[in-house]
Amino acid sequence: MKSSRSLDKVFDEAHDDLAILVTRTRQLRRWTGIFRSHIDADLAPHCYLGNMDESSLTVYVDSAAWATRLRFQAPQLLPLLRQTNPIFSKLVSIQVKILTPGSQEPSQPSHSAGPTMNRENANGINALSNSIDDPELQQALQRLARHASE
Repeated sequence: MKSSRSLDKVFDEAHDDLAILVTRTRQLRRWTGIFRSHIDADLAPHCYLGNMDESSLTVYVDSAAWATRLRFQAPQLLPLLRQTNPIFSKLVSIQVKILTPGSQEPSQPSHSAGPTMNRENANGINALSNSIDDPELQQALQRLARHASE
């Protein structure tokens, strides 16, 4: 029988790492909504912010066709974003990456060694995803948990 754990217990076990992850996910989701409000309505549901640092915005799209459309709009979009919202005020570039169907991972492999996640943290993230009602956040957490090192 599968035992259910409370969200508080999951947070306690994962300490601050999971809380930081959830906060960052919510932040990216909020920024995605702001970003989508500045692009064509038919393109918007295909764009997801993957990361934003001080000068660069990484946007994932679900096909090469949508990537081409976004890349075409990027030169006009960049100054518009900088002018209309302070969170985008220092952006210099927009990077567009394509998600592969089914896997929901970037189609272009990363050439830099990023942080790794152990199986215990992945299990904690999976437990958290099972207790969340928001389907988009739940799916994002499940995708993240699949990146655990074996």
